[in-house]
Amino acid sequence: RHIAAADHCGALPQRDLLTSQRFQQALEAVGGQVIQAASQAVAEIITHQLRQRGLNEILLSLGPEWDRLDIPGHLEQEGFNLLVPGPSQPVSPRSMAPAQAGITGALRGFADTGSILVGEGPLNPHLSSLLPPVHIALLRRADLLPSLSRWLAEESAALLARYPTLCLITGPSRTADIEMTLTLGVHGPGTLLVVLVQD
Repeated sequence: RHIAAADHCGALPQRDLLTSQRFQQALEAVGGQVIQAASQAVAEIITHQLRQRGLNEILLSLGPEWDRLDIPGHLEQEGFNLLVPGPSQPVSPRSMAPAQAGITGALRGFADTGSILVGEGPLNPHLSSLLPPVHIALLRRADLLPSLSRWLAEESAALLARYPTLCLITGPSRTADIEMTLTLGVHGPGTLLVVLVQD
């Protein structure tokens, strides 16, 4: 289900609007969700989504590019329990096990498949997007591209050099191994929500 914060977003060039619509359609086709919002509405939208799902134990793995939104401060003020990976908080499946939701940044989004690209770093371990049952990813609209193949051909080198590991995520975790019945969330998050942020 698409929840648009249309009142917070300005008009987009036609090309960007079409790319955004294609991304939303592709992600929803594989079971993901998209919320579009201006940057000043992001913290409020995340709070609403967590409250709506009854989630309180939050694994927060955002890079410094999201510091301006002060999401940790907002969530703490709202009473959520935050687990923030860092030098004082070792990263392991055991330490992250209590997390009900993981909030990460995404480096790129690809409109043709509805996929997002997450890079692993000290403040954004891959477990943040793979272990909790709900994954909320923040993606700048400016980082939404028409296709993965175009990114690989034209601009992938810089990110490949910067991050030791990149993870391509397309929708929630799913499997049909058991009696050919599709089941979400067996090997990872059963819910993927992408907040598409317009600066």
